[in-house]
Amino acid sequence: MEHLGDEECVIAAREQHPLSRIGEVRLADTTQFPWLLGSGMADLMKSVENTFKEEGLAKPSAHVETTSVSFARATLAASDFLCILPYQLIALDVHAGTLAPLRLRRGNWRRPITLSYRRNSTRSPLVLKFIDNLRQGMLGPSS
Repeated sequence: MEHLGDEECVIAAREQHPLSRIGEVRLADTTQFPWLLGSGMADLMKSVENTFKEEGLAKPSAHVETTSVSFARATLAASDFLCILPYQLIALDVHAGTLAPLRLRRGNWRRPITLSYRRNSTRSPLVLKFIDNLRQGMLGPSS
């Protein structure tokens, strides 16, 4: 395994969401809204649960659970749901003005981005070029 870096995960909401309009959002503020949660994010959700617990709050419970990023983005844009997503998955929506990351008092969560290789595997020149592009995107140009 090769660690490329970390990605920032944020609480995402529609641009016009009531919490998108305030300067600093407390985790307690988020408990009055429904949550859409992604499955397959157990490690991240453990960190989220710990952060909520430190604030004396129960972890967010899913009103809706999905494995589809497209569904999550569309649902967020059309409702008051909140969802924890990697910022890169909503960056274009933020630029387009449909979604916004909430500005939390505590900061956001991070999770590692890694490459996994099979032992004794060979990688084609195309795969090596792809890996190099990933490294440059995550770590900047090679020196």
